[in-house]
Amino acid sequence: MTIKMKSPWTLLSTLMLVFSLLLAAAPASVAETVNPQSSEVSLEVLLNKITALENEVKTLRENITILESRLDAVDDPAVPTSLVSKYDTLLKGVTRELVDGRDTLRFSGMNVQIVNGLGDTSTLDQLGLGNLIIGYNKSRMTVMPPLKPELDLRAGSHNLILGDYNNYEEDAFGGIIAGSYNQIGAPYASVLGGESNKAVEAFASILGGNGNTASGKAAAISGGASNTAKGSFSSVSGGFGNLSSGQYALVAGGNKNSASGLFTSILGGYSNTASGARASVSGGQNNLASGANASVTGGTNNLASGANAAVTGGDKNTASGVSASVTGGLSNSASEVNAAVTGGLKNTASGIEASVSGGVNNTASGAGASVSGGQNNTASGAHASVSGGDTNAASHRDASVLGGYKNTASGLASTISGGGTNKSAGTGTSVLGGGNNTASGIGATVLGGELQNALGWYSIEPMTE
Repeated sequence: MTIKMKSPWTLLSTLMLVFSLLLAAAPASVAETVNPQSSEVSLEVLLNKITALENEVKTLRENITILESRLDAVDDPAVPTSLVSKYDTLLKGVTRELVDGRDTLRFSGMNVQIVNGLGDTSTLDQLGLGNLIIGYNKSRMTVMPPLKPELDLRAGSHNLILGDYNNYEEDAFGGIIAGSYNQIGAPYASVLGGESNKAVEAFASILGGNGNTASGKAAAISGGASNTAKGSFSSVSGGFGNLSSGQYALVAGGNKNSASGLFTSILGGYSNTASGARASVSGGQNNLASGANASVTGGTNNLASGANAAVTGGDKNTASGVSASVTGGLSNSASEVNAAVTGGLKNTASGIEASVSGGVNNTASGAGASVSGGQNNTASGAHASVSGGDTNAASHRDASVLGGYKNTASGLASTISGGGTNKSAGTGTSVLGGGNNTASGIGATVLGGELQNALGWYSIEPMTE
């Protein structure tokens, strides 16, 4: 910084000039006073003026003496030269000038460092020094009603602080805090804006919002209100009242959602929970993914509790088997390994790899069994199948019923093709429609009609000519 001063010699010359002028003016003044032709000659007036001039001369001489001593000090090479040189070096690159009409102090070609004097960024007993505070950061003790005064916790060091009513606790260093009523309480924790937010674990961060808390190591909250990220490396992107408590867990938004398992995620919705490791809920309401790698994609009151299980939409659906799935519908259940229900109402796939595709109150309980639509149908044999109809049953291995009403295929590989109240009870038997028909002999067949019985092996009823 360059400091310009008027030369002491200039001031001295000015004073000497004034002194000379006063001396030159004195005789004229005296001559005028003692003019013999004047009737107003006064010796007393003359003496007073002479005394005044003498006093002025005395004062000027004293000032000259002072200026000469100052000039000697400036000319002394032992002190001022080194002092000026020192400050020239220290203030090199520092200027103070008007920028856009505002007084501005500029530092050019250098760093600005602020420390607490204890020798380390992470020193214990921080003392609250070494912080850069921009603004007044008003005390919480000075708030006016209806706000309640609070204690100031400002013992941290080496933080950047902006805004008002912010706290930086003793363990807080290397962080940034901005906004209002925010708090940092751990090494390298930061709150970049908003109000009443707290980052109280190492490396935790909050970008903004209101009433959010990041209490897990390196946990992060982007915004929203009343959200909590308490798992290590967990995050909440926004929303209200969400909780991310599992390690690496994520809640992207929504309301009152909870991601509590390792690597779990919830994208949105209301009151959803992902508690199994790597489980996920994409949205909806009151959904729960509690199995490892389980997922619920929308809907309401759905549960995916089996490992790798999935529920896609609908209401009150449950996938509890390993890799089981329910796709839509209401009150459906897939409870075995690879079991699946696709839509419908109150359908159940309880056999390994069993499936129900739509309909109402259908059950596939055999391994690999299937029911395709209809109502009150049951496929309980291994690989048995019922295709539509009402109250049909395929109860043996590879048995099948193709529609109709109250038909029962209970023989191995038996079949019924439509009709009503038909029974195919023998191995390889078949009933082709009709009503109240029975095929019980091995390989027997009923070709429709009513009240027909094929009892013998490979018999056919009714007989034809």
